[in-house]
Amino acid sequence: MTTPTPTSSNSSTDARRFMHVPALRDAVLDQPWRFAAWAHWATLAFAGGFLAWADRHQWFAADEWAFLVRRGISLDDLVRPHNEHWTAFPFLVYRGLFELFGVRTYAPYLAVVIVAHLTLAHLLWRLLKRMGADPWLTTAAVGLFAVLGIGWENLTSGFQITLFVPLIFAIGALLVLERHPVPSLREELIAAALLVLALPWSGTGLFVAILVGLCTLLRRGLRAAAIVSGPAGAVYVIWYLAEARNIHGAGEQPLRTALQDVPSFVWRGLVDASEHSLGLKGIGPVVLVLLALFLLHWVGRVPEIWPEVVVLAAGSALFLGLTALRRSGLGIASAGAPRYSYLVVALLLPAAVFALDRGLGHSRFRAPAAIALGLVLLIVQLSTFNTYAATYASIKQEHKHRILATAQLLGEGQKTVVDQPVPDFDPDLTMQDLRRLRTEGDLPGNVTPTRSDLLSAATWVQVAVTEQRPPRGEQPSVVGADGTSLSGGAPTCVRAFGRGSTPEVTLRFARPGRVRLRPGRGLTVSLSLSRDGAHGRPRSLELPGDRSSWLDVRTGGDVHLGFPADRTLELCGLDTAI
Repeated sequence: MTTPTPTSSNSSTDARRFMHVPALRDAVLDQPWRFAAWAHWATLAFAGGFLAWADRHQWFAADEWAFLVRRGISLDDLVRPHNEHWTAFPFLVYRGLFELFGVRTYAPYLAVVIVAHLTLAHLLWRLLKRMGADPWLTTAAVGLFAVLGIGWENLTSGFQITLFVPLIFAIGALLVLERHPVPSLREELIAAALLVLALPWSGTGLFVAILVGLCTLLRRGLRAAAIVSGPAGAVYVIWYLAEARNIHGAGEQPLRTALQDVPSFVWRGLVDASEHSLGLKGIGPVVLVLLALFLLHWVGRVPEIWPEVVVLAAGSALFLGLTALRRSGLGIASAGAPRYSYLVVALLLPAAVFALDRGLGHSRFRAPAAIALGLVLLIVQLSTFNTYAATYASIKQEHKHRILATAQLLGEGQKTVVDQPVPDFDPDLTMQDLRRLRTEGDLPGNVTPTRSDLLSAATWVQVAVTEQRPPRGEQPSVVGADGTSLSGGAPTCVRAFGRGSTPEVTLRFARPGRVRLRPGRGLTVSLSLSRDGAHGRPRSLELPGDRSSWLDVRTGGDVHLGFPADRTLELCGLDTAI
């Protein structure tokens, strides 16, 4: 007896029945993703190792010192704005790490930002999987995002968790809402809680609450959107009215002026993010127009996924527009800052993956084209990140050595003439803070400042140009004049005229002292210190041209003053005149 062959009708019925059995359905649909998942975890592991290696010379800078030395742990510290942002959670992260590690090492602070970044990359991968994107294109795109070169600013500073961690909560909320075709009230409340938790990281928290609210509105309607985003909006309004309504950010302009700058700011940010991430100058407008046309063509054709794809892509413009209201005063070019481009790329990533999928189609050249494009972009990301990370690290290391050398000078009881060791880069760190860090053993113990480091630090903290007459001290003598002709002036004065390519006058201070400088007109001088054969790094000082200035020197040694050729500099208060 032969077995009957199933009819096509029976096969169709069996298929429909099969698709309604969740375990069997997921097993079949997830099969291609299993291999892609292994590759995905491998790319994240590679990215983590690469970022840790490229960031190995980073150190504390700028706003980080405000979290480390300017605040204690109190309710006021937790709700007080930092540059108009609510940053309670990153502040707690920094305080916790500081209690454990001080500023002896930067590695734990960097570990937090790298783990947060890789978490965001993984959640983007899961979101694209949930949307039904191509497994390998998704894995490749997220792998490139994991080593995003244009995102170097967010991935070389622990402080930047303030900017992008809220997006982790937003993607998490979308994943919770998409677990079932119709989310339960419990899932909506979980998403709402995630958005509330996103708020105390920075103003990005409010932005992602708006973004998820728009997705929910298009997908579920007004009621669900109110449940999901309403609590976050209410909490932010309460905090803003209580703490931040009178706070103005750096670069903030009058509202009318800022609104006029929004279109230019948004376009510049989108173009720069596209061009810098692809490594091709001039391609940004082309990519953006093609992506917009793709979205317009496909919107509504696949209702299961397009609300999220379109809203996230439009969110990149919304993010830049909201940023313009607070930062356009810094210039339109600031829209292309790497910290902003990072978020723009993250928000455009789902649309880019689907556009590339449709663009490659099912031709036999699909795989080779995707592999070639991926390899080129990988080289661009790795080289871009490594270049910028190394450049930024060299600046930070110079400041680190200056800070540690200043701490040694303070430990030796030497006098300083300024209150900030790195006023141009780390204005929140003061001499009092540095004394406390040194006393409590929170500074690195494995770095010994060299003689050059000590002289470089002294150039910044023991020498200053001031309009006020400093206390009387040792009168210096002229011991060198390279590329310069000297002539006598008033008693104890010398007039130096630059003749060579790098004119320089050298003054010897046996002990702390002062000298009066008269440049004739505005002049920038290069100042450095040397002592017993060791030489510090130079710094620049501005001398006003309409009045005399005093050079206040609180240490002994040779002071080298370099100035432009064909310019005259008069120095008074010397021990002898020519």
